[in-house]
Amino acid sequence: IYCPMYPAHEKLAMYGRQFEGCSNALPLIMCEYAHAMGNSCGAFKEYWDVINQYGILQGGYIWDWVDQGLLKETDNNCKIWAYGGDYGPKGTPSDHNFNINGLVQPDRKPGPHLHEVKKVQQPVRFEAADLNSGQICIHNHYNFLSLEHLEFCWRITVNGIGAASGQLPDLKTSPGASDQVKVPLPDSPLVVAPSPGLLVGQPHECHLTVSAVWRKDSECYPAGHEEAWEQWPLNLPVSTAPTDMANTVPANHSLEDPGLISITCGSLCARVNRS
Repeated sequence: IYCPMYPAHEKLAMYGRQFEGCSNALPLIMCEYAHAMGNSCGAFKEYWDVINQYGILQGGYIWDWVDQGLLKETDNNCKIWAYGGDYGPKGTPSDHNFNINGLVQPDRKPGPHLHEVKKVQQPVRFEAADLNSGQICIHNHYNFLSLEHLEFCWRITVNGIGAASGQLPDLKTSPGASDQVKVPLPDSPLVVAPSPGLLVGQPHECHLTVSAVWRKDSECYPAGHEEAWEQWPLNLPVSTAPTDMANTVPANHSLEDPGLISITCGSLCARVNRS
């Protein structure tokens, strides 16, 4: 194989253009790329935009998987993940936080950039063919699996609050192939009940989200594990149905339920998940 370290995106593209379809060329697998220190993996999507264009580009190894910190108790009895200058007296030579560069923390809790990596590398891709009519193209990027093991669903939110949802048809799309499906969009305008985030007269922002989840338990994933998703803004008129609540909720207020705290001030609504 040809295994460069931290090549630029353009270098990958040049290799792909030059050797795609050449039976004598070496497949390119980056031995190290996308340094994951802190909250990084910057330009990760741009790497995969190039990789997905050429079969001869086969990905690479992120540096690295886990933060290399050790559990340590401080003088005030706090437990921390220690690294670098946390050992030895002041001035002891170290690499500082250079080894805290994993996608997961030392106890394997996911870092925020792990979610980005999962999204960018998802094996099922969704493309909006015609959002106004609900037409979605689903691409199977698995090398060997059809899409029979996945269930597909859709959800429409208005200002982040669920307004409509449903299932999409089961698919048997072959590896490398695509199928087009139709999301049964609700009638226009979409009528929603008022809530702390959907008051009469407020601006409305709609989004359509489609996702693919595992149909059954597997050796690696439980049933319901989300394998892939995509979201688009939706140009769908919304009408807030008048109810007594619309007349009784004050302009500035906070409401609570067991899992959510909502605070509304005029057209602004903030929702805080208790968990």
